[in-house]
Amino acid sequence: MRFWHEFVEPGRSRLGVRPVGVEGKDLEQIMLGMDDELWKTIEARRQEPELISHDEVRSLGIGRRRRR
Repeated sequence: MRFWHEFVEPGRSRLGVRPVGVEGKDLEQIMLGMDDELWKTIEARRQEPELISHDEVRSLGIGRRRRR
């Protein structure tokens, strides 16, 4: 997700950036969207196998507590 657009100022030949696509977002959302480490973590988690639901665990008998 890119929030910055690079441009060259006419007549000055200076590189600049300006925010784009940030309407309705607060500063924290913008900063998190630019965090490469966060996106790497998210992508890694998406590659992990799916978890099973609580009902599936119970149907397998895993984690069943004994009554005392």
